[in-house]
Parts: sequence; structure tokens; C-alpha cells
Amino acid sequence: MKKFIFLLIVTLIFLSCSKAGSEKYTLLTVNSMNGQIFPKVKNNIKFGGFSLLSSNVKKIRSDKINGEVILLGNSNFIYGEVETYFTSGKAVIDLMNEIGFNCMVIGHREFYFGFDVLESLSKRAKFPFISANIVKKDSSRFDFIKPYYIMPDNKTAIIGISSLKVIKANLEKDISEILLLDPSESLAKYSKLLRKKGINKIIAVGDFMCVAEGDKSLKNYQFSEIIENSDIDVLIGTSNEKDRMDTNCICNTIKSIKLLSSDIDGNEMLLYSYNLKTGIEESQIFKINSNNSEPDKELSRTLHELNELVKETAGQVLGISEDEISHLEGNLFNRESYLGDLISDIIREYTNTDIMLLNSGKVRNGFSKGPITLMDLYNILPYEGTVVKVSMTGKQLLRVLESSCALKMSKSFLQVSGIKFKFDLSKNIYKRVLAESVIIGGEKLQPEKKYSVSLTKYIFDGGDQYSEFSDMGIELEMVFQKQMREIIKQYIQSNKTIRIHENSRITEINDYKL
Repeated sequence: MKKFIFLLIVTLIFLSCSKAGSEKYTLLTVNSMNGQIFPKVKNNIKFGGFSLLSSNVKKIRSDKINGEVILLGNSNFIYGEVETYFTSGKAVIDLMNEIGFNCMVIGHREFYFGFDVLESLSKRAKFPFISANIVKKDSSRFDFIKPYYIMPDNKTAIIGISSLKVIKANLEKDISEILLLDPSESLAKYSKLLRKKGINKIIAVGDFMCVAEGDKSLKNYQFSEIIENSDIDVLIGTSNEKDRMDTNCICNTIKSIKLLSSDIDGNEMLLYSYNLKTGIEESQIFKINSNNSEPDKELSRTLHELNELVKETAGQVLGISEDEISHLEGNLFNRESYLGDLISDIIREYTNTDIMLLNSGKVRNGFSKGPITLMDLYNILPYEGTVVKVSMTGKQLLRVLESSCALKMSKSFLQVSGIKFKFDLSKNIYKRVLAESVIIGGEKLQPEKKYSVSLTKYIFDGGDQYSEFSDMGIELEMVFQKQMREIIKQYIQSNKTIRIHENSRITEINDYKL
């Protein structure tokens, strides 16, 4: 018995030494799949999706020259497409488990189902969720969010960075338990700690775009702070091929550390390999599409079962539509729609405001006459929408309406509730709305009167080129803690039926064609 125990110990020591002595390591990074379980198709070519990704990962793992392979998910994986919506992210986690992810950096979309769901998903995952700069309000750490992942060689660590979008893009109720620390300070803290642990190579990974200008996840000055304050070897982010080719890109100006990036939506996979002894490093990008890969047949059963589950869940009936409630077709909007009237009325009732403004492109398709299912609701609002409340004078409202009827005759054209007006497309831009025709609450528009207005946060923040809110200094008064889809779902379930609403609030007085 003693001899057996001795041999077992020797064997374990040998295996441990063999593992620790591995020379070649390969890190595979996939960025922001955004819940895209199935590939998207463009010009008969399939892009992204877990099946094509899996076949590429298996091929790289089977090639002995790649040594130990580590698979990393970089931000924004569990929310985005219909399959993830109807499974609350479970479908993505199960597929990541099956493919064999080693860790996942937490992005802003990870909170879209709520904090409690994220914590529950961490227990389902066979890999850790990592973020160095997400902590509790008292600055202590959450048990289910690790600051870093140490690779099997015990010489290399991956530190996760969560971007400022975690705060900017989420409802307060979903992030009320967290505090987001400065990325540079968090990287400095953990890079120092890891060096003391004997870590030779530190790789920082996060949702930032390596471009010269623009409102990105990390600004240029933050890059400089990270490089100046953090003892890291490699910084991996998210940039598409066009950005990477920009000669002014900050990636092409910093030489002190290695900056790497690849595209989002699972369209590309970054391979970064190195030798622990020689320090030789190389990187390459794999395109994840049907021109380069075949689907992984071993995932077929899992994906089929997922499809059946989604069909069953999505078929749940919420209520009945007594009418065909249509929206505008294409991308050219210059009038109100039945769907726009209904949705803006529902939101105005929920927010209890004088007026509701809704960009036409926010909603799609329409309700068919008959039963309304969860899938119908999802198809009408494929993307969540945060609703906010502001106060505006009649004069300021008129300026926004003029903008809607001027340069933005597209998905930006505003559907409205609580207000009626006439406009003339044959007139010069910004002189098309007939001020005397504007009626709010049964009364004529008063230029200096303050009106309460609800609208999507997207256009309040300048989306669809609506810079007027910022230009006029309109202040945010309230962010409603229910997304548009949930508000509409609640309305349908409560009322049991929906029907066409009054459809004469926006009138174009000339038969003018664009």
C-alpha cells in the first residue's frame, strides 16, 4: 500500500511538472457575440454563431503546434438575439460550456437581464466571470466576479476590464449593487499583486475600441494612463479591420506594450501565442464565416433543442389584437403610423407625461389581427428601449418637430402622442411645421410654457442625429426603470386586447413626394 501511494505521488508530481513546464501557450479571444447563437447571413455567406466558432476552436486545439489553448470571451455575450431573450442568457452559457470557454470578461450587456440573473448564470457557467473594476458599493469584491484568471502555466494571467458602458447603458435597478472603479487604477492594483505572485506575463482584456477619435469605451488619455500606471504586457480590445488600418489609430503609436484587437459579433477570433522561454509572440486573426469553416455537427442536437424551446416559449399568448396595426415599410418615413400611434400612446400613459416622442426606427413590423405572442412583441421591439422624462418649452418642442420634418425624413421621423400638428414638405427645411397648428392637450402651443415629455433615451442622448436636446441644454429629469418592451407587454396583458388608435395627429398638408 505504501509503495502504491509513493508511486501515485511521484506520478502526480511528474504530471504537475510537465504541465507547469509547457512552453507554448495560445490565447483565443472572441469579442462581444451579443447573444448571436446562430450565424447571420449576408450575400449567401454565414458570419459568426457558435457552430462556426466551435469548428475553428476545435481545429486550433487539435493542432499540436499551438500548445495549451485558452479560450476567452471578451464582453457582451449573454444578451442580444431572440434565443438569449427567451432563455434569459442560459442558452449562451450552455454553449460556452460545451465549447469549453476558460473565462469571460463582463461587459455592459451582461446586466441587461438584471444583476440577480447574472449571478445565477455564473453558477451555471463552468468558467469564471472576470472584471477587475466591478466591486460592491463598499469596494469589497463579489464572490462570483473574479478580478483575473490565472492560466494553467501559473505564469500568465488575464485581467478583465469592464467599460464605462456598464454604468451608461444600464438601468439603475440592474446595477444598483455595483461600483465601477477606474480601469487604470484597477489594472495597476492587480498587475502589481500578480507580479508578487510570480506571474511573468499579464494580459489585460476589455471592451474598448482601438481608434484614434470618437466616443469609445476607453478614451486616448485612458490608454495613456493604463500604459503609464499598469505593469501589463498585452492589451486586447475590440476593433474592426477598418479601424485597425487607420494610421492615426493609437494602436499604431504605442510601442511599450502589445496592443491587439479583433471585430465583434463573433465575426473574428484573435489568436495570440507565445513561448514562455523565448518570449517570442505572434498574433493572427481568423475570420469566422462559412467561406472558411464548416459548422460543428456535434452542436446540431443542442441547437435543435434550443430552437424547440424558443418556439414553445415564444408562442405564449399575451392578448388579442382586434385590428391589423401596421408600421411604415422600408427606411423612408414621413408620416405617422398605426403602430407608432399605439406604442407612443402606451408609453405616454405609463409615464404620465404631456407628450411622448418616438423615433420611427425604434419599432418594427406591426401587429397582425388575432392572438399576440411573445415572439410578436419581440419582433416589434427587437432591441430594448430605455424611456426618460424631460421638461421642454413650447419653443423647444417646435425646434425638435422641425428637425423631425427637415433633415431626418427616415427612421428618425418622430411618432408622437399628446400632440397634433401640420407640416409642409414643400417649404424650406426648419420652416415646415405650421406653429399655429400645434395642439397639445386640446390647447394651442404656448412658446414659453413648460411641457413634460417622455422619449427614448437613445434620441435624448443624440441618437439619430438629435443633437437638439444637448444643444438646448435640456436636462434629464427621470429614467424609467422598465424597458419599453416590458411596458408594452404589461399593457397588453392588463387590457387583454389592443386596437388601432386615433390616426390624425400628424398631417402633411401638400401632396409632396420625396
